[in-house]
Parts: sequence; C-alpha cells; structure tokens
Amino acid sequence: MVSTLVAVRSPDDPEPLVAVGRVVGEIAREPLGDEGFGFDPVMFIPALGKTLAQVTPEHKNQLSHRGQSSRKMLELLRESWLSDSR
Repeated sequence: MVSTLVAVRSPDDPEPLVAVGRVVGEIAREPLGDEGFGFDPVMFIPALGKTLAQVTPEHKNQLSHRGQSSRKMLELLRESWLSDSR
C-alpha cells in the first residue's frame, strides 16, 4: 500500500512538498484480528506474521503507509516552510 501526500503553498507553487509512505503486505486468506478497520483484518504483514488488525493501534500507526507519509510531510513542512533558514 502506498500513501502520497502533496503540499503546495499556492496553485503556482514551483516546488511542492511530496511525502510517500509504503507498507508491504499480502491479502490474508481470512480476516484476522479485532483492531483497526476497513482492510486491516486482511492486510497481512509478512515481516510481523500478523495482519494490521492484530497489532495495537500505536504499532499500526508506526507501520502504516498513512502514518509514514504523515510523519514525512510534517518533517518536510518543518524543514522547508517553518525553518528560520528561509
């Protein structure tokens, strides 16, 4: 799964900020787990040996494509638009 966030200051912004998050997984044969929502019970993460619905919400947010792209975007915003170096 991939999540891509793009931020622009205006429609003419020559340098948008782009943050991408990825999580590699497989579709489980059957839903497993009680946490999360949507596709979490069938999104099996081989590295964990679990679906996203079998991990805590905090762990899922660390792993998830949305969590990764959100953290990267915050970092880009701080570095590019909020730093004192501009």
